[in-house]
Amino acid sequence: MFRKIAIYSASLYGATLISSAVSFAVTMVIARRVPKEALGLYGFYVTLYSFAGMLLVGGVNQALSKFLADPREDRRQITRLALAGCAVVASICWPLAAGAWFIADTPAYSAALVVIPFFLLTAFGNSVFRSEFAKWKEVAIVCGISATNSILTVAFLYGTTRPDHAPIAGDLLSYVLPGAILAVVLVRRALGPAQAAPGADSAAKPDALRRLLVFAWPLTVASIAFVIYSNAASFLIRGFVGLAALGDYFFAIQLMHLIDKPLQILARVVLAGFSARPDAMPAEHRRFLAFNLAFFPPLAAAVVFLCPYLLITADWVLGSAGAGGEPLAIRYVHAPFYVALFALAVPARCVEFLVSSLAIARGRPQVNRDTHVFTALAALPILALLVITFGATGAAAMPLVYQTIFLTIQTRRFRADAPEIVAQNNRGAIAGTLLLALAMAPAVLGFGVLWMIPALAGYVLGGHVIGAWDVRLLVPKKKPGGRGAEPSPATP
Repeated sequence: MFRKIAIYSASLYGATLISSAVSFAVTMVIARRVPKEALGLYGFYVTLYSFAGMLLVGGVNQALSKFLADPREDRRQITRLALAGCAVVASICWPLAAGAWFIADTPAYSAALVVIPFFLLTAFGNSVFRSEFAKWKEVAIVCGISATNSILTVAFLYGTTRPDHAPIAGDLLSYVLPGAILAVVLVRRALGPAQAAPGADSAAKPDALRRLLVFAWPLTVASIAFVIYSNAASFLIRGFVGLAALGDYFFAIQLMHLIDKPLQILARVVLAGFSARPDAMPAEHRRFLAFNLAFFPPLAAAVVFLCPYLLITADWVLGSAGAGGEPLAIRYVHAPFYVALFALAVPARCVEFLVSSLAIARGRPQVNRDTHVFTALAALPILALLVITFGATGAAAMPLVYQTIFLTIQTRRFRADAPEIVAQNNRGAIAGTLLLALAMAPAVLGFGVLWMIPALAGYVLGGHVIGAWDVRLLVPKKKPGGRGAEPSPATP
């Protein structure tokens, strides 16, 4: 399972990395071309539709991933249910979008309402292809949305009289156009013959809608709690500090996506893999933990080291192309520090999503619900206090606080189900966070990129030496015949 998930995730991450690089370049152009307030408005628009979309799709999408990977389920029936849900949402959102166009003083509200049904449809389409491990189809969705967004945004930036609205218009059409094609593909599946996952038995489970909704309800509550927390920073910064500060914060988040997107990809694929094999041994979990902690935190540290150089390089390229505007390294001078604060939470996130995926796969969605709800209740007042006191810097420091609270509650709720896994996770999260802080210290102190390789190597080897993770689990062993084989680490 580890090899299959790793190959799928690597393929998807490769496509996402290319798409992210192009999107990052376009973001640099936007940041130079439009004022901070316009970038802040774009961030507000993204917050609106992602907030509403995740409220609607979060728990249901995780439940769909589990059900679609279950060999006893009829995929055609589940596809019909999901398409019907998207149609209901569209029938509500699109009339509201028409009204918002005439009432609101900004296009952000109407554009967000138009995008929401396509956002849901894209999330569901990815779940369908992921459950089949059809990596190239999911790659096509990722690349199609990114390419459409980049091309149209640049065209609107330089081809219209309102370049401040170009990011919103490009993003909107990047969901609508590929979403329409995806809708046709999914409708054909829904109208086709019954589809069961490989290895299905002849007696598919009945009453899919009721069981899906019952399973999805705790996950939906968890998703609502997380979405409220994760979007609260944008609303608080806009309300207490202003759009210019929100532009700073949103720009740093775009840099953080270089780290966050591969984490999200692996989390979704791991959920599908664990759902197909919910009885996976602890040794399998240890391999995923070792991979996560040995790969993603060093990636985060590398982004922190390279962030100032990325801005300088972008300024040079855009200046040579005659893009005009204030240099990014001056306009967004706080972005590298914000990214370093974001990155401190990466080791804990690597642990959190593994346990969350395992809880869902083992039929314990209540663990995720309780953890997200209690964490959000504890974290929101702290977030508000940090934003009011320290502005966007306080919001950037909050992910580490949130993940600390989250893992503490998750440990208490899931310890009885998997005590050996929880104990290993906690050691890895604590050691990873401390080692990552040491690895990023030269970058934050301005020592330069020459310290990056020693810092990353020190992080990986330091965690291995103190027993937080075992890099030997990631090295495939060879069969006597010489062909590579899956390693068989001993159970803890």
